[in-house]
Amino acid sequence: MPARSGTARLRCNLYFNQVLVQSRLVQVMVTQRTRRMPDALRSVVDFRIADPATSLADTTIAHAASLHLEGDGRGTHELRVVADGGTELLCAGATIRDGQLATQIKLARSALQRVAWGTDTPWREGLVYRYATPAPYAQLTSDLINLAVNGFRLHHLLLRGLGQTRGTSAFDMACTLGKALRRPGYVQFALRDGAQHVLPAALLYDLPLDTQAPRIQVCADFEAAMRAGQVLGAPCFGGTCRQVDDPDDTVVCPGGFWGYRHALGLPVSVGPAAGLPSHLDGRDGGWLTGGVYCDFQLVDEHRTALLHLLPGLRIELAENRRQTFDALREIQPHVVYFYCHGGVERAVPYLRVGRGTTEPVITPDNLFHKGIRWAEHRPLVFLNGCRTTDLSPESAIEFVSFFVQDAWACGVIGTEITVFESLAAEFAEECLRGFLAHGLPIGLAVRQARIALLARGNPLGLAYVPFVAPAIQFRRNHKEFDRAA
Repeated sequence: MPARSGTARLRCNLYFNQVLVQSRLVQVMVTQRTRRMPDALRSVVDFRIADPATSLADTTIAHAASLHLEGDGRGTHELRVVADGGTELLCAGATIRDGQLATQIKLARSALQRVAWGTDTPWREGLVYRYATPAPYAQLTSDLINLAVNGFRLHHLLLRGLGQTRGTSAFDMACTLGKALRRPGYVQFALRDGAQHVLPAALLYDLPLDTQAPRIQVCADFEAAMRAGQVLGAPCFGGTCRQVDDPDDTVVCPGGFWGYRHALGLPVSVGPAAGLPSHLDGRDGGWLTGGVYCDFQLVDEHRTALLHLLPGLRIELAENRRQTFDALREIQPHVVYFYCHGGVERAVPYLRVGRGTTEPVITPDNLFHKGIRWAEHRPLVFLNGCRTTDLSPESAIEFVSFFVQDAWACGVIGTEITVFESLAAEFAEECLRGFLAHGLPIGLAVRQARIALLARGNPLGLAYVPFVAPAIQFRRNHKEFDRAA
């Protein structure tokens, strides 16, 4: 105990295969004299995705790293990192001031906004999507450099305090972590209950970069892959690009972004719900249900594309609010999909389906009181809100928490910033094809969708946020289950 009165805190994290499965905060009152205190000892689990009694060895894919960011309520945040260092486990922590973190997160998202519609300000009617038509290669490279500079600064802020508690320099510790994460892997960013900040993890950039260099260019390996139409197989995304072994700090490689290199997941705590499954049982062919906003220009084309994702996949996308509630309540789906408008009004996030603006919106409390719960399949929820207003990840977390903790979804796909119809349709089709048709773990399906868009000259796949454990799969035949067993 500390040699002073007051509250002492102990953070206890339980990991398995570099996956944070539970986090518990223990608080005890320290006093000068012995006296009866009913609340002298408190122990609260504020992050949980599995239980120790579960056979984790059969269900948990080893991750390259897990990161956990926790605010102390006094203006600072603690970053905890556990990574597979090869010969030893890397465990480190860093302290970050809240103002610095909030500012750098805002700058990173502002960079995404500039890429998407040309200004740092939130989207509003009249701002034009810059990638509505194929962009010149020069625009793509300029945007990648802009994103890399901001992603590098955010990465620097997170890691510069590592090693302080171990008597090791932050630079040496950051280098050790960089080596552990050089190759593609699964990376978890755990979001505990009441998380103040949602890191734009996909934008983190960790290759050496001189952010003040007068001239920065994109790496030659990526340029060659673009010219040859072979981006999906480029060495940049396998950790074998020349920038890895012989880095030039005036060159940006897309493989330096965590969103392009790793299978990322930002799972939220399941609270009192059952622990997360390792897979979704798709042996009945698969169900996709949800709601759409019918006034979108691409809605019919997009619906047709979804119908052809997977043979035998049943799709029911409601076209008004009442039908959406009925579908969510009556069907036990594998994917819940919203192709809709969204926003925030009086601090309450909402989704809009149907037509026009006369019909009421859908808010988390509406869904709660409809008694929606999917205990059978634990579906993936995809919130593909086009031209939303002010619906940041921090404000959308109320939807995410409802779907995971109350409705028993396995996770949610959302966005960092406003997205546009063509981007929303293209990304969803690529991601769901990988997840449903090819059986990819959701983290890999998101990564593959990002790279597929980049291959077409669009970097905005980085705008999507997977609030889900990255290793969860959809399995649709007996061979997959036998192989897993």
